[in-house]
Amino acid sequence: MKDDKTMEQNNINDSFLNSVLADYDKVKKQKHHIPRRYELSQSSIRILQKMDIPWSFVLEVKGDIDNAPTFTKRRVTREKVIKDVQELYQKLGYPPHPNQYKGYPGARSRFNGWHDLIRACGIKATYYSETTNISKEEILYRVGQLIKKEHRFPSSTEIYSPAVPSNCIRHYWKSIDDLAAEFDLRSYRRGNTIHSEEQLISVAKRMYKKGIPFSVHNLCQEANWSSQEFTRVIGRINLQNKRSHSIKKYLLTHGFDPDWVIPKIQISGKKYSSWEEAATDLHMSTTTLRNRVKKYENGNNIVISQEQLKLQSKYAIILNGVTYKSISEAARLHGINSETLTNRVRKLGHNSPFLFERRLKSGILNK
Repeated sequence: MKDDKTMEQNNINDSFLNSVLADYDKVKKQKHHIPRRYELSQSSIRILQKMDIPWSFVLEVKGDIDNAPTFTKRRVTREKVIKDVQELYQKLGYPPHPNQYKGYPGARSRFNGWHDLIRACGIKATYYSETTNISKEEILYRVGQLIKKEHRFPSSTEIYSPAVPSNCIRHYWKSIDDLAAEFDLRSYRRGNTIHSEEQLISVAKRMYKKGIPFSVHNLCQEANWSSQEFTRVIGRINLQNKRSHSIKKYLLTHGFDPDWVIPKIQISGKKYSSWEEAATDLHMSTTTLRNRVKKYENGNNIVISQEQLKLQSKYAIILNGVTYKSISEAARLHGINSETLTNRVRKLGHNSPFLFERRLKSGILNK
């Protein structure tokens, strides 16, 4: 048995140790063999865990160390576990996982989980949850190795793997772009976005210098883009596909002349900043306004108003100062019979307060 000096060196309380040793002797007498650690009582096992007493020390104190089975001597001290994990960390270059340390199953009871062991080793490791063992530092290390190998920032396809799941990157960074920023580099996707932005700005500048009016059609023609190429360019900049409104807004934020990006629309001698504004002012829908300008302008950019449009009909008629497409329309709007209205117009004229009366007093039509 070890002397008191050895006991002091291991910082073990005599009273607790004696209770464990007494339990050891009891089990040995009952089982007729050198006890295993799990055969002791739960209170003795808790004492060994709490005081970090290796089972090999108990065997040595009882003089059974040489005759004990090999597997009973494998339990190592807390300090030995920490040293082993630190050496593994130096070898790997990033915080290790539990399955990378063979001695963890036996050392598990000495620490409150793997993260606690990593902290005890003084290893810097950031985990987004208590259940994950893939640290932020590991992802940075693995991506850094890919950069050294390829001499560029890798694509998402090259990064994503069982070792680096995509959900981990989304937890530690918002996107691949933010991960690339950690290395002062651009991601493949960000590089494409910047190239597309430069393309769009360059084509727009050429159009402005040549005096070409802005439109999606003119933009594609000037850049010699097919529909698929235009879709790809706009998609990379995260603009709404083929929507001129979002492209105009983008160009305005980049300092383009507002009068070129959004030219004034002149209708009947009045200028509007948009079709929507003109349609609201003229009390019609944007679609109707566009169709009428296209149909009736004849090169003069003059829209046909509601009154003018009605006069285009050969059946148009003005009654009491109001223009109707036909006498049938006037009769329908005022709820009377068209023949009755025709008779009244013939006898009373086009401007009579009695034209639309439901019932006329006798003798009025004979005046």
